[in-house]
Amino acid sequence: MDTVLRGRAIVLFLPQPEPQPLIALRRQFDPLSSAIGAHVTLVFPFHSDLSPQAVREHVADSVRGLEPIAVRLAGVTGARDVGGADMYYLFLNVKRGNDAIIELHDRLYRGPFEAYVSREFTYVPHVTVGRCSGIDAFHAALEAAGATPIDFEATLDTVTVYDAVTRAVESAVAL
Repeated sequence: MDTVLRGRAIVLFLPQPEPQPLIALRRQFDPLSSAIGAHVTLVFPFHSDLSPQAVREHVADSVRGLEPIAVRLAGVTGARDVGGADMYYLFLNVKRGNDAIIELHDRLYRGPFEAYVSREFTYVPHVTVGRCSGIDAFHAALEAAGATPIDFEATLDTVTVYDAVTRAVESAVAL
C-alpha cells in the first residue's frame, strides 16, 4: 500500500516509550508507523503559506490556559474511509480526556485555521493504529486487534506541529 504524508498536521504525540502492544499493532497494520509516532490528530494535514513562526504563535495562543490532558486509551474499533475508497481504519479509542482534546481541537481551528475545518465530519479523538485495503483485510485486522488488548493511561502535554514532507517536528508547545 502506498501511503503518502502531505503538508503539516498538529498532533498530540503519545509519551515514549509507547506500550509494546500498541507498537506491535501499528507495525502490523499501519504503514505510517515508521514515519510518525502514535498520536492524536488535532488539525488534520493541511497546506498553508503561514510561516512556521505564525503557526507556532497560533498554537501558543490556542493552548493558553489549558492544562496537560490525562487520557485513557483502550479498545480498537474500525471505520470505513468516508472518501469512498475501499480503505478502512483501525482506531484506538480515547476513553477519558475526550472533552479536553475536543476543546483543544476547536480552539486550533479558529483564526488562521478556520478555513481548514471540515464541517462534513464530527471530530472524534483517536489514535490511528491501522489502515487496511479491502473488507477482508479489515475484518482480519479487527480480529487481530481484539486479540491484542490495549488499555493504558497517559498524560498528553505537548502540542506538536509536524511537517509530513520532512517528517520532522516543526515546533512544539507545552500545555
